[in-house]
Amino acid sequence: MDPGAKEDKTMQVRKRKLIIFLYLLHFSTFVAPVTGFSLKACRMTSNTVICVKSHLGAVPRDIPSTVKVADLSENKISRIQVADFKNLPLLTQLELNRNHISQIDNGAFANLICLEKLNLNNNKLVELGEDVFHGLSNLTELRLSSNRIQTVASSSFSSLELGYLDLSQNPIAVFQITADIFPHLIWFNIGGSRTNLTALINISCTIPTISLPGLRILNLSQNKLSSVPVAIRNLPTLRELNLSANNISRLGCDDFANQTMLRQLSLYNNMISALNECVFKDLIRLQLGNVLFCTMKFLLGRPH
Repeated sequence: MDPGAKEDKTMQVRKRKLIIFLYLLHFSTFVAPVTGFSLKACRMTSNTVICVKSHLGAVPRDIPSTVKVADLSENKISRIQVADFKNLPLLTQLELNRNHISQIDNGAFANLICLEKLNLNNNKLVELGEDVFHGLSNLTELRLSSNRIQTVASSSFSSLELGYLDLSQNPIAVFQITADIFPHLIWFNIGGSRTNLTALINISCTIPTISLPGLRILNLSQNKLSSVPVAIRNLPTLRELNLSANNISRLGCDDFANQTMLRQLSLYNNMISALNECVFKDLIRLQLGNVLFCTMKFLLGRPH
């Protein structure tokens, strides 16, 4: 072969390799927007890491320590381990909604000292163990809706200063509260358990050491309640009360005693056939919203 032709062929091979290298280098900047992440499907904007629908089977261990918001929703994470968040002290919001989480190790959140919002909705948790949220001293919003929670241990929420708590759509049967752990609670949703929570609510809300001095919004819908829980009378700060979709058939004159601050009351989808005027004697601030008004208008039109 002519020496000149051989040299030209060698140069062409080198150029081809260089082009391929540059192409791969350029392409990699698009598939790995978060430098150093082992899971390339995640992306990062400012101090936020977004790994939604990334087929994650576990929490990424190399999330930058400067991150303040992490969204790991809609993945396949089944367990939260102690090491998962140990290097994220600045995290203020953690979204774990719609995973397969059935286990949270003790101390898994211990290093999240700045966390304010934690979303664990739509997972597979069956129980909340002792001190499961230990270390979350700044947590104000906790969402646990639509799990399979049956048991809540006595110290599950100890050391927390929650303002918002969502336990709705869980088949809760045991709620072992024995101390005043909700002094700052404003919004509480325990609707949709589809079990009879009357005794549970009455016991939990009448223990002398427990008080809910700031509770304003309470949702007890879809709980098979046959009557208004007596414990409601011990919650004089309520502004909104949802008792819809239960089995309540009558309302007593003292069912809403002390509810002078109540502005919205939902009673639709119950079996109430008659009302006495005395039921509303303390509801001096009640505002009849559209849903409540339609229900009440129908009931008040029936003979007593």
